[in-house]
Amino acid sequence: MSFVLKTCSVACALLVAGSVAGAADLGVQPVYKAVPPAAPLNYDWRGFYVGVNAGSVNTKVESTTLDIATNLPTGTGSGNRGGIVGGGQIGYNFMATPNWLLGVEADISGTNLRVNRTEVLGAAIVTDTHKNDLFGTIRGRVGFATGNWLFYATGGYAWTNETGIRTQLAGTINAAVPGTVETASSTLGGWVAGGGIEWGITPNISVRAEYLHYDFERSRFVFPQASRRWDDSTSKDTVRIGVNWRLTGAGDRRRFPQGLINPAEELWRRTPARAPQTDRAKRRAWDDLWPAFPGSESYDNRARKPP
Repeated sequence: MSFVLKTCSVACALLVAGSVAGAADLGVQPVYKAVPPAAPLNYDWRGFYVGVNAGSVNTKVESTTLDIATNLPTGTGSGNRGGIVGGGQIGYNFMATPNWLLGVEADISGTNLRVNRTEVLGAAIVTDTHKNDLFGTIRGRVGFATGNWLFYATGGYAWTNETGIRTQLAGTINAAVPGTVETASSTLGGWVAGGGIEWGITPNISVRAEYLHYDFERSRFVFPQASRRWDDSTSKDTVRIGVNWRLTGAGDRRRFPQGLINPAEELWRRTPARAPQTDRAKRRAWDDLWPAFPGSESYDNRARKPP
């Protein structure tokens, strides 16, 4: 009987010990929390790019006509004309910090603007036409990048090719009889300033919207037959949309700049590796992310590397 009692006592003790040990094991099971969101990626704006643009342009001309012999004004006037503009640009960007961009850009635009005004001097009637076909800029850019957006200000040197056409419709002024057409051309310099927003849609392609204001030096057009001179002041405003293609940058470097975060790699780093359900979620998320970001690789290739 004593043997039986001893045996039951040992069995009970073992059962209690096993229960305590099992409870202890359950108490140290890892607790998996939701994965915190990865830090946002800053688009790689660095390097050379080329692009095209199109939009609208408005030109304002203020003109004074002077008699060359007396240097006295014979008439004044102004005119505005809007039209369509299109062209191309080339530039280079440098990331001074992960968020601040410095760059330089040159562009050339073509249009077919004509600003007309009519002068009436007694019996004489004259049409003055200001023609503009080409203009362009060389500008610096300063921008703030966040995610795949770039907000920038820009300014620098501007030039325009202007042509003045004077047509004597009626009457005679000096040697300019009816039907006389005189033409003079000039390339003007000036300044330009504006700003824009650019959005990176792939590692190498971005789209943007931009506003620029141009102000040019005064021009002088001389018409010897009529013995007249125009002193003109010209300004322009453009609103353009454009597409840029990066010749170098994220698409070619196959890595992320120092200080910028690859979302796929950040996901791997932050996700626990031992939970099967978390591992499946990580695989799905990784497979969605990695093809879009240079420097990432497939889930299976990454799994072979040490953490």
